[in-house]
Amino acid sequence: MKQLLSLLLAIIFLLTWINLQAQNYRLSSRDRYMTAGAWLGGTNYFGDLAPEIGRFSTDLRLIGMAGGGLLTQKITANLSARFTLGVTNIRGDDAISADPNDASAIFRYARNLHFRNRIIESSIVMMYDFLKSEGRFWRRKDVSPYVFAGLGLIYSNPQARTPEDMGRKWIDLQPLATEGKHYSRTTLIFPLGGGVRFKVADRVDVGVEMSLRVSMTNYLDDVSGNYVSPSELRSDLAIRMADKSGELNSASGKPRNIARLNEVFGNFVTATTPSGQTYQRLIGYGESNEIRGKSPVDMYVVTSVYASYVLNIKRYMPKFGGRTGGVIKKSRYSVK
Repeated sequence: MKQLLSLLLAIIFLLTWINLQAQNYRLSSRDRYMTAGAWLGGTNYFGDLAPEIGRFSTDLRLIGMAGGGLLTQKITANLSARFTLGVTNIRGDDAISADPNDASAIFRYARNLHFRNRIIESSIVMMYDFLKSEGRFWRRKDVSPYVFAGLGLIYSNPQARTPEDMGRKWIDLQPLATEGKHYSRTTLIFPLGGGVRFKVADRVDVGVEMSLRVSMTNYLDDVSGNYVSPSELRSDLAIRMADKSGELNSASGKPRNIARLNEVFGNFVTATTPSGQTYQRLIGYGESNEIRGKSPVDMYVVTSVYASYVLNIKRYMPKFGGRTGGVIKKSRYSVK
């Protein structure tokens, strides 16, 4: 919670600083141009199923894809507002990220949880260019480094595979309440990051950026706190999806290192659901108040490239001169 509060204060400070800087460089209305574009990138998830709990770590084998559109409005010589809409895929898998021979990772390997999540996101951020660009759009800088921060809204839907005896089908986890809690699929995010934008033509920019999306939920991966008693869960399916420690194979279908698990945790024990269905589990997993996860919030990083195009431009030929006449000069563009 302290880390989240520090991050929120940092975002507030950054937005305040951007606003103060913007007061010094106001643009006329004809210089406030708009751009539209598209972006594509990769994602890295940080949460309870990350390779190392409690620190920023990632696994290149679990990179997801992301993409969408963007609309940017130039406000001042340094400041722009950007609206982004996109789809982001994140995933995690204990069987892939956790090494059973690593003493610090064996807990997660034995837990054997996994998820995938296709997130629909929208956000509005304020962008601050370190290099001032004044005048018409074609006079913008050839290279523009920038930072940004803002607010967004996401729709999240974590999924996982059912056990082999239940068909290994991908199902939604939120309706199952695997930790006995009902959480919302919609939540706020705080995007912040930086990038570099390159002018490649009068109307065209390309850029690369990295953005951290900090969510206001700990359920992007459907893992947050402790296990609850199986009797508190609503169905056999919920019980089996909450505790996957006793499954012989991982989500990908590959055999787990059972010998190592037996060495550390002992043999599997047989448990019974309230309806009488039996299943296997490891000691220390699947019972009330045993640790299932513990990260404060879930977050993810999007590294992306994008291209944008200047909108609402037309050519014009203004007249210059005195009352008795003048010389007509051709100018390249004008904002509608």
